[in-house]
Amino acid sequence: MGVSIQARKLIFLPCRISDSTYDPRGAGYSGRVGVERGLEPRLHDADIFWETDPDGFIAAELNGELIGGGSIVSYQGEFGFMGFFIIKPEYRGRGLGTRLWFARRDQLQSRLNSGAAIGMDGVFEMQPFYARGGFKFAHREIRYEGVGQVNGLSSHAVGEPVFIDVPEVNHNAMKLVSDKGMVEAFGCARMYFASVPTLPDAQIYGVTTFELG
Repeated sequence: MGVSIQARKLIFLPCRISDSTYDPRGAGYSGRVGVERGLEPRLHDADIFWETDPDGFIAAELNGELIGGGSIVSYQGEFGFMGFFIIKPEYRGRGLGTRLWFARRDQLQSRLNSGAAIGMDGVFEMQPFYARGGFKFAHREIRYEGVGQVNGLSSHAVGEPVFIDVPEVNHNAMKLVSDKGMVEAFGCARMYFASVPTLPDAQIYGVTTFELG
């Protein structure tokens, strides 16, 4: 997956399942990303992510220690998506995360066709940082929480908490969660680099993952 990027003692490396130091399928990494970003990783999420693009993960290594990583998933070179961005807390505030983030962006660009869009779902407070990297805000994607009801899909979880991640640009979807009495619990800003893809917004009622687009 290209040549490793090295700057001083910080190295960005492509990942493989055989790499014992960094396996994105492991709960230690994907679970930590989910918890810190307010998400709810499921048992088989990491396997699905890995199968989508096994060349789409980068580890950040400092003096031989894994300190962070992220994904740079390519969809046949036509569209890219960045997710799973994390740096260990004790290494934050040193500019290491910034170098990792820009290395990911640049490596993903190199894997895509010229002019292909790159998307990401970033937490709201990080929007200014992502904007400095060339990403532009498109819309909010909001997680709504409610209680399972007897009728409809939520009948499989009657009385239990249920969630749906709704793209704000789908007005019918927004009306649906309002009619069901669901409340906003979390959200991300959908942002794009290079161009904004044309999507059937009126047909997208739920976002399956904030990490793969």
